[in-house]
Amino acid sequence: SRDARLDVEADITAVRGKADEAVHAYAKLRADRQAFIEDFRRAAMEQLVDLRSQRDMAGEEQKKMELRRNMVALTAPADAVVLDLAQRSVGSVVREAEPVVTLVPINVPLEAEVSINTRDIGRIAVGKEARVKLDAYPFQKYGTASGEVRTISQDTFLTGQPEQTATPSQPAAPFFKARILLADTRLNA
Repeated sequence: SRDARLDVEADITAVRGKADEAVHAYAKLRADRQAFIEDFRRAAMEQLVDLRSQRDMAGEEQKKMELRRNMVALTAPADAVVLDLAQRSVGSVVREAEPVVTLVPINVPLEAEVSINTRDIGRIAVGKEARVKLDAYPFQKYGTASGEVRTISQDTFLTGQPEQTATPSQPAAPFFKARILLADTRLNA
């Protein structure tokens, strides 16, 4: 019976040892699991921070590209035909309010800014019918364009454009400016 008792005690000791080993193995597994979770979270947070940084950099790059595109691409506010282009080299910078393109709007009434001699101003009034003679087309052959007087300047002018300057032999003659809403621009052929 003593042998049996020693066998039982040995078995109990072995079972206790195995139980202690199982407890230690379980504690190690829990610690390994916790370490894995913490490493995974740390790696995920690092990756998240890195991706957010890349996203922010991409957003800034997109803003720069949009600004560059807006600085390069010119868009008209309405449908128009290009009348004149400023002579610029590729990559040149245009200052604010510097004309780059002269546009003529489509589907808007055509107006003419005309010069009226001071001796003729008494026969002209806003709302009256007007016949416009075009310098490029002699009116005797091509006729005139018809329209209606929209506005007349309050003051006279001495020169219409900077290149029109008075000379001692030809003094500048004063004139009024008027705007004519052209109704019919067909000329005789």
